[in-house]
Amino acid sequence: MLAKAIEDIAHGVGYRLVYCSTENDDKKGSELIRMLHKQVDGFIITPSKGMKEEVLKLKNAKKPVVLLDRYFADVDIPYVLVDNKRSVKSGVQLLVEQGYQKIAFIITALDQTQMQDRLAAFKSTAKKYDLFIPN
Repeated sequence: MLAKAIEDIAHGVGYRLVYCSTENDDKKGSELIRMLHKQVDGFIITPSKGMKEEVLKLKNAKKPVVLLDRYFADVDIPYVLVDNKRSVKSGVQLLVEQGYQKIAFIITALDQTQMQDRLAAFKSTAKKYDLFIPN
């Protein structure tokens, strides 16, 4: 749905969108960036951790880049994020309000910033309701 919304807005101002999925594969993402570098006007990228070097090359080449749902904390590149903390907090609160007491939070790729934010929000919200069990 997000890709469709971006495509609709881009089309409305005269741009066409090329959508490629990296499936969180650093090598695949870097290959796609290198392939498209000279053929597109700008990039909206949901980067995996290992794509930082290629994203920096785009920035240094003065290509417009916006990162989506993830960012590199030490790099000055615009990014758009889901409000991970508020979303998880709202989800936990909703489950508690519906009477649930045993709530699990399962994530992958803990090295990604958005996952760290989600986990921190889960821990703090679960502690607030005295539901947090460390393991």
